[in-house]
Amino acid sequence: MDDFAHLFMAYLRHHASLTIAAPSLQNAIVLVILALSCPGTQTILISLDVLAVLAQRMSHTQFQPTLQPIFHHCGKEIFNIIITGLVEQFPEDGWQAVADIVSATALVAPPAEVEGWAGEALSRLPGHLLPLAAKQEFATELHE
Repeated sequence: MDDFAHLFMAYLRHHASLTIAAPSLQNAIVLVILALSCPGTQTILISLDVLAVLAQRMSHTQFQPTLQPIFHHCGKEIFNIIITGLVEQFPEDGWQAVADIVSATALVAPPAEVEGWAGEALSRLPGHLLPLAAKQEFATELHE
């Protein structure tokens, strides 16, 4: 997964237009999202970086028609893996990428849907990992 994410990143950096226009883009993004559940720190970091680059590319008008539907389709899974990863395993070096990914993903769906994704992800976390007060604080910050 690490090699795949690095290769994907190289294509995004050097051939963004061709890569984002590729018919297999959604499959590639799903693989990168799944790579976030791998135990290797480097795999997590490069996967976060790839998603952050895609999130940043979403601000470019030419990429919005392609990337927004994919991020919307994958939004629930992105929130589940990101929130779980923040609590359990993601290294601090990736937290800025996490913020970029969550912010961009939150923009592609109606607020109620995004709140549902976040609420479901938070509810899956056991109380000993993330107390109820912290869950409520995160939900409040998401509104802002």
